[in-house]
Amino acid sequence: MNLSFFSLDFLPVFISDIIFLSIAYGVNKNNADLLISGYNTMSKEKKINFNLLEFLIFFRKFFINLTLYSSLIFCGVYYLFNVKYAAAVYTTSLVLAFIYFIIVSNGNRFKKKKI
Repeated sequence: MNLSFFSLDFLPVFISDIIFLSIAYGVNKNNADLLISGYNTMSKEKKINFNLLEFLIFFRKFFINLTLYSSLIFCGVYYLFNVKYAAAVYTTSLVLAFIYFIIVSNGNRFKKKKI
């Protein structure tokens, strides 16, 4: 087991982290209409009733936490076991995180409250 930080075993995780952080900091209210799937196809009435700013806060936190925790999971499992287990657990953690993201995103959490 090679515990060097510059091991090629960590390269896919590092590339994924760069992508996730780019998504987290790249999507904002100015370009959300083009980049967020589902929002870009909403009618104007639905966009008015959708709390985009609250969603973007959730979106950014989700991808930052995904980067941090999935990397820690990979490193921990890699240290305790080997790269094959680490890759399997890392992939599983990403799949579960995205299932959570889809469920929360499609719920009523980001609908604007009517007063």
